[in-house]
Amino acid sequence: MATIQRALAAVAMIATLSGCLADVLARREVERQELVTQTAERVSSGQACCKSYQDMSFRALAPNTEQEIVLTTASPIYEFAFGKSRFDAFALPSLQIGDTLKLSAIELINGPSAKPIFRPLVLLLTEAFEPLKEQPALEFTHYFMGWSTEGHSAKVAVSADIQNAKYAVVLADPAYVGKSYIKGELSYMSSAGGALVPVSVPEQRFPYGYEGKAFIEIKRASN
Repeated sequence: MATIQRALAAVAMIATLSGCLADVLARREVERQELVTQTAERVSSGQACCKSYQDMSFRALAPNTEQEIVLTTASPIYEFAFGKSRFDAFALPSLQIGDTLKLSAIELINGPSAKPIFRPLVLLLTEAFEPLKEQPALEFTHYFMGWSTEGHSAKVAVSADIQNAKYAVVLADPAYVGKSYIKGELSYMSSAGGALVPVSVPEQRFPYGYEGKAFIEIKRASN
């Protein structure tokens, strides 16, 4: 009898905790959306750093070296053809057919402290600081790195169409800003009071924003 009572008490406790978790996650979802709205307003009202791509400050990107990109409220803003965005810019090494351009972003998107997520876009420029006519089609793949960390990455082989690129500008993909990544409901069994009871984490929405962390790399074909 005592064992049954302990099991029932554990079930009741987990049900209560699940309800509390749902409330917390719902509040965090609202906070994330408010944060994206605030950053969007700051970007929209912010002053562009440059009048042209040529005026940007470019960091050297060495081959086979992953460079970290951190876009924050301190990052510069540029008026792109599709609107304003924060960005980081790189001077590329000489590209060779078969090299690989890789772009990735890692996000902590589980738990009450999860923030908005970031989908990067790369814009390649010619030596004359003009956007290439053919931009790389990066198809991102979502992946898991453990219980609390997920991310997305994409890579494309350097072809004749993009071999002449001399510069790369990384920014938030305008096609995603304002949309959300939906993480489905998660259910699992938990042991409590000697009994296995179901625990459910409700569906969560993670809006894409203008700020976040990403990585860019040019990997040589010979490596």
